[in-house]
Amino acid sequence: KPTKGQDLLDRVQKSLDLDAKQRTRKRSREEKVRVLERLTPRERQVVDLILEGHSSKRIAYKLSVSSQAIDARRANAMRKLGVTSMAELVTFVLSHRSDSESS
Repeated sequence: KPTKGQDLLDRVQKSLDLDAKQRTRKRSREEKVRVLERLTPRERQVVDLILEGHSSKRIAYKLSVSSQAIDARRANAMRKLGVTSMAELVTFVLSHRSDSESS
């Protein structure tokens, strides 16, 4: 049977573990914010429209630019975010948004 001292030590250790997990999550959220802040306003706008489900051609039409310009902005945003596919792009940005909403 654990002693009162051992119970106290176990609770302290549990609290320290919880604090470490929370700090790790916070650092992760802060890093995502820093990465997203590297995007230019136009890159961010393209990413937001992609998340709304628009095609490159539709985004180009909405922004009155060529689809090549949209493809270049999307590629730049993906490079800056460190993702290699549209699925990763969507996952990255949506996870940032859900982290922001839960903070």
